[in-house]
Amino acid sequence: MTHEFKTPVSVNLGYLDLIKTNILKPKEITGYIDVSAKINRKLLTTLEDLLTFIKLDQNDALTIEHLKEENLFNFLHAEIQKFEHSCSIQNITIHLMTNVSPEYVFKFDYSKLSKILNNLLTNAIKFSKNDQAIHVTFMLQDNHIIIKVKDEGIGIDKKLHEKIFNRFYQVKQNEGNGFGIGLFLVKNIVAAWNGTIDVESELDKGTTFSIKAPVSSISEAEAINEIVEIDFFEKETHEAINADVVKILIVENQLEMI
Repeated sequence: MTHEFKTPVSVNLGYLDLIKTNILKPKEITGYIDVSAKINRKLLTTLEDLLTFIKLDQNDALTIEHLKEENLFNFLHAEIQKFEHSCSIQNITIHLMTNVSPEYVFKFDYSKLSKILNNLLTNAIKFSKNDQAIHVTFMLQDNHIIIKVKDEGIGIDKKLHEKIFNRFYQVKQNEGNGFGIGLFLVKNIVAAWNGTIDVESELDKGTTFSIKAPVSSISEAEAINEIVEIDFFEKETHEAINADVVKILIVENQLEMI
């Protein structure tokens, strides 16, 4: 609870204190406001996941659809763009491959789709090392949605593949970071869609989550286009650091808190 709620609020208060000093340049103030807004959105997502999790034991919360019409291609772009700050800190690039037409307006439960993408991308970034890449595939095929999120990170021991979908379970590298309900929610959402979710992973060889879910309302003639690939947050080349400069090591597991 401290990590998921108190820390983000503390970070936001820190940015507000910085802005109040009146010594910042307008560009710096805008940057701090953008980061703070992203932290708040992440905090809301965490709260929504927690509330959804609580409702699972009370009713069929995940079977209730919240349908709305939206441009599917733009939705995917916006969902990935949310992770700009996290990826820039770790110098991570996200590659998107999709056959969704840029003009396709699709009626769907985007709130649940957002939960899936948010959880899978959050995990991929969390377990990736600096300067690595994450590969996202989103395809419409034979009246199915196919989603794959592949990272090049630390991987998951094969013995734990089934356990990671259990409520409250966290792999050792992630203990104390989150509630351990993200993948549990993802699995339940996919199950409510009569779909499947699989994981392929080995230690130090990355992880791939694959989802396949049937969708009857897709108009393939309108929805499917040629496959396109888009790179988000391409790596920057950092200048060499002067070896004579005094160095300070700050140890903190919350990037924004640093």
